[in-house]
Amino acid sequence: MDLKYEVENFIQQSQRIIEITYKPKANIYKQMAMTTALGVVLIGVFGFVISMVAYFATRSV
Repeated sequence: MDLKYEVENFIQQSQRIIEITYKPKANIYKQMAMTTALGVVLIGVFGFVISMVAYFATRSV
């Protein structure tokens, strides 16, 4: 494994990836942000419900 070949191969792959990527438009960015926020809220609500169920289950026993 030649180090020079590995570095050149990595640079070629990196350039190819940079060429095909693009900056997201404002509406796409907003949609991704809203989807992420919704996921965070849902996970938080789910965790809260689980903690409340565990609290009441151990308290009544």
